[in-house]
Amino acid sequence: MTTRTVSIPACYEHAGMLSWTVELEWVCPVCGGPRGEPRDGFSYDGSRRLVVSVWKNPCGHVDKYEDIRRRLLEAATPPAA
Repeated sequence: MTTRTVSIPACYEHAGMLSWTVELEWVCPVCGGPRGEPRDGFSYDGSRRLVVSVWKNPCGHVDKYEDIRRRLLEAATPPAA
């Protein structure tokens, strides 16, 4: 499976400074189609902007940074004993 390394906001209120560099499977989480080509863009948190990776999926499904963060955190959290 193809992966890409991209930069995303680490949280909603990133203050223009808090980003994560992450490796993602390069498929749409909704339909399994390919994600779009990443490029540099901006995330605005209401007061500051942050340079992050942006892409537009050819299938039309929108990848939200909050969904990506949630999936990454779920994958990194060990199951409860």
